[in-house]
Amino acid sequence: MRENISSQLQLGEVEVADIQFNPRS
Repeated sequence: MRENISSQLQLGEVEVADIQFNPRS
C-alpha cells in the first residue's frame, strides 16, 4: 500500500504519510 502512496505523493509527502501510518512516537 505504501508503494501506491509513494507513487502518488511526492517524497516529502511520503515521509509525512509514512509517519502517520507508522508512528514511531
